[in-house]
Amino acid sequence: LASVVGLIITRMIADSTVHVFGPRLLKTAGIYAVCIAVFFAVTIVDVTGYETRIPDVSQIKSVQVTGIAGGDFEEQAPVLTSPSAIQQATAFHRSIVEDRAGNNPEMGSNIINVVYNLKNGRAVFRTYTDVAVPAGSDKYKAMDALYRDPEYAAALKITFKEEVLQAIAAVDLLQPGKEDYTTIDMADLPELLAAFQKDYSARTLQQQLDIWNDTDGQDCWLEFSPKEEWPDENVMHDIRFDRTIDKNLTRLLKEKGYLK
Repeated sequence: LASVVGLIITRMIADSTVHVFGPRLLKTAGIYAVCIAVFFAVTIVDVTGYETRIPDVSQIKSVQVTGIAGGDFEEQAPVLTSPSAIQQATAFHRSIVEDRAGNNPEMGSNIINVVYNLKNGRAVFRTYTDVAVPAGSDKYKAMDALYRDPEYAAALKITFKEEVLQAIAAVDLLQPGKEDYTTIDMADLPELLAAFQKDYSARTLQQQLDIWNDTDGQDCWLEFSPKEEWPDENVMHDIRFDRTIDKNLTRLLKEKGYLK
C-alpha cells in the first residue's frame, strides 16, 4: 500500500497537479502492486521454497559453513568434502530452516552462511541472520555434531599468514575490569600464538560459544596494531581468549609476567 501511495505522489510531483487519477494511473498502480506482492511472496514468505531448499547429499561436492561458534576467524572455515561432514552440514542447515521462529536477535546474533559446491558445477549460497543456538536445542545438537565431525575438527585450527604477521607493529593485552593495557614484547609473540593455536583447536563448541558471549566475564584480548594497514581488512586480527578455558596461553602469559 505504501508503495502504491508513493507512486501516486511521485506522479503528482512529476505532473505538477493533484488531478492524476484516471484509468492509466489505476492500471499502472495495479500492475505495480501485483509486482510488489509477488516480490514479497517470493523473498519474504518464500512461497517458492527457495530459502528452505537444501541440496541432496548425493549432489554435493563440498560445503562450507561459516559463523559457527560466534564467527571467530570465519575466513578460515574449512571446505568440507567427506560424506560424513557433508551429511552433518546439511543436517545443521536443515535444523536452521525447520526452526526459523527460533532465529531471534534477542537470543543471539550469529550470521550463518552455507555455501554448497555441487557436482554439476553450480554453487548454492544461503545466509541466515540472528540465528540463536540455545543449549539443548536441535540446532545446538546439529551444530555440535558438525563441530565434532573428524574432518571439521581436524581443520579447526588458526593459522596466521606471514604477511599479516609482518604487518603487526604492536600487541597489547586487554583484561576485563582494567582500563590500562599491557604491551606485549614482540619477541614473545610467536610463542604466544603457538599456545593460542593449541588452545583454539582443543575448544569444545560450548566453550567457543561461552567465549564469544563472554559468559563468565573472563574474556581477554590480544589486540594487534598494524604498522600501516592490514593486508586484508576483512580478516579478524585480534584474539579473544578466556583465562579459564585457554590454559596454554594463560599459563604462558603468567609465566612471562603479563597476567597475574
